[in-house]
Amino acid sequence: MGSPPAPSAERGAGGRGPLPAPDRQTALRAAQAATLDVVAGRYRKAILGFEQLLAKLPPWEAANAHPDAFGFGKPEAYRGFLAAINDNMGVALLRAERFEEGAAAVTRAIALEPLKSKYHHNLGVCLFHARRYPESIAALRRGLALDEPDIRYDLGRALAAGGSCEEADAVLTAALAEVAAPDSRGRAAEILYLRGGCRADAGKVAAAEADFRAALERLPGHQKSLFKLSGLLARQGRDQLAAAARELFLARQPADEKAQALKVAGIGSRDELLRLIEAYLEAALPNQALDEIQTLLAINPRDPAGLTLEGEARLALRPPAADKAAESFRRALALDPAQPRARLGLALAEARLELAGGQPAIAGLREQLRERPGHPEITVTLAEALLAGPDAASQAAEALALLDGLDKRYGRGDRARLAALELLGRKEDATELRRRSLFLGPKK
Repeated sequence: MGSPPAPSAERGAGGRGPLPAPDRQTALRAAQAATLDVVAGRYRKAILGFEQLLAKLPPWEAANAHPDAFGFGKPEAYRGFLAAINDNMGVALLRAERFEEGAAAVTRAIALEPLKSKYHHNLGVCLFHARRYPESIAALRRGLALDEPDIRYDLGRALAAGGSCEEADAVLTAALAEVAAPDSRGRAAEILYLRGGCRADAGKVAAAEADFRAALERLPGHQKSLFKLSGLLARQGRDQLAAAARELFLARQPADEKAQALKVAGIGSRDELLRLIEAYLEAALPNQALDEIQTLLAINPRDPAGLTLEGEARLALRPPAADKAAESFRRALALDPAQPRARLGLALAEARLELAGGQPAIAGLREQLRERPGHPEITVTLAEALLAGPDAASQAAEALALLDGLDKRYGRGDRARLAALELLGRKEDATELRRRSLFLGPKK
């Protein structure tokens, strides 16, 4: 399939007569409303809004003949406005999975502002999802040349999908170094998975295994890494570990499929969106939960349930974003002081912050665990607090006993368990845990 047509700038607007200056505010409000619809996940409504707006706007060249460029002051400002509308429409089409139409809309934006790096980035993503990898790579390279931030991940995955694995490895390595903390999108895990796939294809077995394990350490719910790792281990004849990885993949699959089924069925109400977010958290996918929470809070920034879930998702990140989580819980409690989940979440977030500051609140965590026996987040936080204090050696056995009761599917507490074993001098057990754990990642 060829490249999208390179339409003239006139196609970027409807081409009707001059826009009276007083209508500038109407146009801006319409553009803002459609953009908010994109953020809130109302893609069909957003696309219709952009289409209706573009049908009313004259081509940017007509601004030269207008005294103040239709109220924008100068023609270049009106031209930028038209380009932004086309690009935002392209993003709406992309999120609605209308990839070819999205590419065409962003191409119109580029015709108006060819040096805007973001537009080349968005075009590359549309073309990637349309499986037009050579064209996607070309667009993303142009964006990179224009210093577009955060583009190497998309370029790396396009190169990997297009079969250029050697170059993809280098680009993905650079992208990994650019991932900021907290990694709310789970970007690092996805990069490690992609790079691991390239390295496995190149016969770099040990490096590929390290990448898949590191991906699972960052995001235990990353099913693609678990599946790839099980196959890699099986090909090496490491049947016991391969079977364990496969068993974990199958054990996790119902939670993963539940989330995917809810997503595919479509979200038509707040309650359905809340169920999807809960499903993502159950499947150990906090980054995808955060994506949906962003949609929920775009509709109502003062939704206490949404803010509570945001805090829980931030605590579920690896490492936890405790400061941001505490902020979400406090906002939820300010709106609804009776929320028990928000109160518990705030206590855990504050315990995490105290732990990071070298002053673990052991007594408070013990009290919380007595009230909620077996609660996984309290259990792990308490074990880590026991191991972080000045009496770590004498408390290692207690920490290990706490961790032994946890669900092993998500590797919760594996690093704390390893530290406890080492403090207790159980070197063989520590070595065995590192060997069989799929969630510890490379040795640190």
